[in-house]
Amino acid sequence: MKPRVDHPYTWWTAALVLSIGAAVTSSIWVLALLVLVVIGTVLAFHPDQDSLRAFRGFCYFAVIALGVRMVFALIIGNPFATDVLF
Repeated sequence: MKPRVDHPYTWWTAALVLSIGAAVTSSIWVLALLVLVVIGTVLAFHPDQDSLRAFRGFCYFAVIALGVRMVFALIIGNPFATDVLF
């Protein structure tokens, strides 16, 4: 059974809601849950190879951007960091 394809505005709205949710939280567990929701949604609604290849590319880009940000924070320091993860 092929899943239905929603309107592009639905995807944009979902992306905006998830990004706002990620921006306002400071809990690592809520962020992990948001990532799992995004992965599950993409796998459920876009099982074809082209969509998964594009999503994989975006995930690689996100990991690289996070790594670069962490390296700069270690080298330069982050004066705005107030929360400690552990």
